[in-house]
Formats: sequence, C-alpha cells, structure tokens
Amino acid sequence: MSPTDLKILERVVKMYKDYEHGTLKEVPGKEIDEILKESNDYIKRLKELRKKIESNMQKKDAEQIYGEITNLLKTILGNKSQEELTQGFEKELIKKGKVQQRSLVLLRSLAKDKQKMQQGKLEQKEVDSIKKDAVELISSLTEYAQRADLIKAEKGIMEISYNGRKAELVLFGEVNFIIEGKSIRKIEKGKFIEVSKEEFDNVFKENKGKITTTVSGELFKTLEKELGKFDISF
Repeated sequence: MSPTDLKILERVVKMYKDYEHGTLKEVPGKEIDEILKESNDYIKRLKELRKKIESNMQKKDAEQIYGEITNLLKTILGNKSQEELTQGFEKELIKKGKVQQRSLVLLRSLAKDKQKMQQGKLEQKEVDSIKKDAVELISSLTEYAQRADLIKAEKGIMEISYNGRKAELVLFGEVNFIIEGKSIRKIEKGKFIEVSKEEFDNVFKENKGKITTTVSGELFKTLEKELGKFDISF
C-alpha cells in the first residue's frame, strides 16, 4: 500500500469514527466530491493489486502442477522431452489399457491451458477447474506408478542358489545387482563390484515404475563365471 492510499484510508476511517461518535455533524459537498474521487481511485488500485496477486499465484500454481505431472511421467517413462512423454504416455499406458482414456484427455487439456495459466490470464473458476483436473491426473499417475513399482519388484527380484548358498538377483536392465546378506554387489562389465546400500537405493529410485526391463544374455555368463553352477527361481 502506497503512502497516498494509506492517507485516503485513514481519512475515510477517521470520518466514519467521528460520525459514529457524533462529533461529525455535516460534510461540505466539495469534500464529499474529493472523498468519492479518492475512494474510487483507491478501489481501482486495489482491484489492480488483486489482479496482480492472482496472476502471480497462477504462475506459481502452474509451476507446481506441471512440475509434479512431468516428474511423475519421467518416473514412469524415463527422462524424455515433454513431447516424447506425451507420446509415450499415449502409446505405453493409454493404448495398452494401463491407464484410463480420460487421463490422456486431461493431460492434453492441461497442456493447452499451461501457457494461459503461466501468463495469469484465466479467471479463478477456470484455475480451480484446472487444479481439479490436475489432482485427478496426478492421482491416476501415482496409482499406476505404485502398481508398476510393485509388479516390477515382484518380477525383477529372483532367488539364486549356488554352492549351497542363496542370494537375491535384482534386475533393472542396464544395471543389475546380487544381494547376499548385507553384501550388495553390482554386476557390471563381466564382474561383481561391491557397492553401498545408498548406491543401490539410488538405482532403485531411478528405475521406479519403469514399464519394461531388458536383460542382456551376458549377465548369465557373468553369473556362471563368478558363481559357478547356479539355479534361479522366481
């Protein structure tokens, strides 16, 4: 609030208080005209300020909404461009019946509204509608990612037996691990490399919810070289 606006507000409040307490009996017409003009100017500036605040809030909401949706899509489909994510979403999730068709409608609708929202050009009721759609889409993507994560965990972890010992074979595709007790070893370039739990957790998070896992036949050659004969159960 500017000093001018503050003076206008203080003047009006003082007049009201004086009138309320009975000390103000009458106001000259000229002064009434001045107060009306100042009040109209004050209300106009308040409306402009409100519009500016709403515009800034829309920009912030847009960043949050589209950032969360993009991150979820990247978790599921990999680190790709926005166009590739949309195409992959339709091809891998919608057409294969893994996510409802409405989710694609929501994604496309939100993409169209993104620029308008970032520019703060929408009415509040339009923003509220976009937020509602975004919540629905985010819920759908989160549910799928959690479901895919569970399925991948079940499919990607196998029990391996060798020399009377047992371990877990965790397959992510390009990076794979064998876990035995507290020992975590990465299978890389034809050999086993001891790694920390933190490194394993980071790889797990990066692969969370991925749709497919392709493992090279070289992996099993490495297992046989390092372990000898082995059996896998899953």
